[in-house]
Order: sequence, then structure tokens, then C-alpha cells
Amino acid sequence: WKLATIGDANVILGNLPEARRWYDRAVVKAPMAVADIARIRQEARFKLQAMGLPADSVDAALPVPRIAAFTGHMVDSPGRVPERFPERKVSAVSDAIDAWLTRRQVAFGFASAARGGDLLFLKGLLERGGDARCYLPFPRTTFRETSVGDAWSGRFDQIMAKVSPNLMARNAPAEDARPDAYLACSLRLQEDAIAFAKSLDEEPILLAVWNGQPGDGRGGTADAIKEWQRS
Repeated sequence: WKLATIGDANVILGNLPEARRWYDRAVVKAPMAVADIARIRQEARFKLQAMGLPADSVDAALPVPRIAAFTGHMVDSPGRVPERFPERKVSAVSDAIDAWLTRRQVAFGFASAARGGDLLFLKGLLERGGDARCYLPFPRTTFRETSVGDAWSGRFDQIMAKVSPNLMARNAPAEDARPDAYLACSLRLQEDAIAFAKSLDEEPILLAVWNGQPGDGRGGTADAIKEWQRS
């Protein structure tokens, strides 16, 4: 805080190169104090704006990781017609997700854990040392049956061993009510991503693995994207 305060003083003096130098030193002292760094950056932006200077003039010296929510298709069940996300595309989609996370410098991610896009996103985030926030619409055992399946159970278990999922309901709903449960889960993780980003004075981003078409029914990827755009 002493180092950051000297940075603040230099902002007020209009000496932005010196302000950046002191902010750099502050961040080196506590690089994982993301909330504190975000607050320092927020205060600096306020001062700069009040002085008629670009609000982002010292942002580079006060890096705050990006926050992303995820939604995406499950890998197709065997024999699905027409194909949407066939197993043969898993490797390419996984590589694309990893590249996106790196390019966007995402460190905080919010997602469910269905086979396909969800698990690939969580895996990619965890492998780069990110903070994964996982959400399940109902208990793990039922979710495994409805949304994971035998072929992806190993990947699911690996992710569950590394996260503490937020459970939206203690009991699994009837089958006809599950689409609403999936949508409620998507909305909750989106709301939490938005609120967390706001606390860091950041804009959250949404990554979607989507074929661009309406879903098979309520509660799918298309609905999640529509709700994100609406909010």
C-alpha cells in the first residue's frame, strides 16, 4: 500500500511514467492480491478521469486478470442426427479454447461441467493456473448420468477433484423440469461472473462453443447466449 500510495501521488502530480513505476513495484510485492490491485486501479482511473487524462493511462502497470463465463454444446450422443458436436471435433475445440484463454489472459472462469465444452473449458483454465468456479444444476450423481456419460466420466472426476462445485438444487427435478434447471444454472453462473467482474472494475466476457443454431429445447447454449446478451 505504501508503494501504491506513492504511485497515486505521482498520478496527481501528472507524472505518469513515475506512477507506473511505483505501481509496478506494488504489484510485484503482492501479485495475487487481485482485489487490491483492482481497487488501486479503480482509484487511479477516477483520478485520471477527474484530471481530464485517459482513464486507462496506468492500467498496464496494474494488471487485473480477465473473467469469463462459459456456455457450450455437449459432445453428441452416439448416432445423433444431425451432428452438432461430434467426438472427432473434440481435439480441435479443446485447442481453440486453450488458445482463447491464453489470448484473452483469462484467470477466473465460471462454467458447468457437462461433457464437451464445459469440461474442456474447465480443464484449459485449470491447466494454466486459473481459478475455476463450477456450477451443477442438481446433485453430481444425477448430473453424471444426464450430462456426462461413461466416456467422459474420467475427465469429469478429474475436474471434480480440483473444484468445489456450487450445487443449485439438492434434489434432481423430474425429467420434464430439467431444461429449466439447466437454464437456471446457466443464469446463476453468468450472474456470478458479472458480479465478480464488477467487483474488480472489469468487463466479463462469454465464451461459447455453439453451432449458431437454435437449441433442441429450452435451457441449452442458445438460450444461455440470449440471456447473456440481454443482461
